[in-house]
Amino acid sequence: MKINNIILVSIVLLAILSLNAVNAYDNSNNTEKYISSDSYEEIVSADSFNDNILASASYNKTIYVNYTGDDSGSGGQNSPYATLNKAISSVNASDNAVVYLSAGRYSGENNTDLSINLAHKNYNGSLTIIGAGNGQTILDGNDESAIFTSISADSIVTLINITFTHGKSEIGSAITTSGNLTIDNCIFDSNYATIRAAIYAEDTEDMKITNSIFKNNYGLEGCADFYCTGSESITIDIINSTFINSTTAYSYSLPSFQSNIQMQILLEINLEI
Repeated sequence: MKINNIILVSIVLLAILSLNAVNAYDNSNNTEKYISSDSYEEIVSADSFNDNILASASYNKTIYVNYTGDDSGSGGQNSPYATLNKAISSVNASDNAVVYLSAGRYSGENNTDLSINLAHKNYNGSLTIIGAGNGQTILDGNDESAIFTSISADSIVTLINITFTHGKSEIGSAITTSGNLTIDNCIFDSNYATIRAAIYAEDTEDMKITNSIFKNNYGLEGCADFYCTGSESITIDIINSTFINSTTAYSYSLPSFQSNIQMQILLEINLEI
C-alpha cells in the first residue's frame, strides 16, 4: 500500500502554519553542472538566506570541503578536504565551527556512516554544516548506508542546505540523533528504513526542523520520515516543512511521523491502493 500525505506539524504551543511553496530542486544524479565551480561564493550566498538560524552564530573555526579536495590538505578555502568525516574529525568540542560543503555528490567511505560525538554542552561549542543549497550538495548513502549513524546527546549540531538521499539502515536511514539538532532548508528524499524513520531521534534534546522537504522515504513499520522518543520536558519544533509520498508496508502504521511527545498535528492523508 502506498500512502501519500502532506503534514504540517507544530509542537509545544506553536501555531500550526499553513503550507507554503518550497523552492524547486534538482535531485537527479547529474550534478556536473554544479561542481565545476572552484569558489564557495554560492555557499556563502546560501548562508545569507538563513539569517534566522545563523544570527546568533559566532564561528571561531571554518573548514571547507570539496569532493575534488584532498584530506591531506589544510581544510582552508584554497586547500579543502575531500570528505565530511575529515572535517568533523578536525573539530574540537570547544570550537564554534562551521563546515562549508561545496556543491557535489558525497558518498561512500568517510561521507556516510558518520558520527558526531562532541561534548559541546560542557565546552560551549557547536558544529554547523552548510551546503550550497538548491539541491546542489548531496549526501548519498547509495542504498547501502545511513548518512549520520550517531549524533551524541551532548553535541549541538546545525545542518543547512543539504540533500540526504538513498540512506539505508534499520532506523534513522538518514540521521540518528540524541543531540541538540537544528535542520534548515534540507531535503530528505528516497531514504529506506527497514524498521522506521529517515530521522530517528532517540531520547533527544531540543530539536528544530524548518523549511525542509521529506519525500519518497520508506519505513517498513511506518514513520518513514520522522520518529522521536524523549521526555515531555524537551521541545521539538517542525515549522514550514513538507512531508509527502512516504510509504509503509502496513496499513495500520502512521506513514510519515510519530512521536511520544505531546504535540499538535494537522494531518491530511490520501490513500492509493
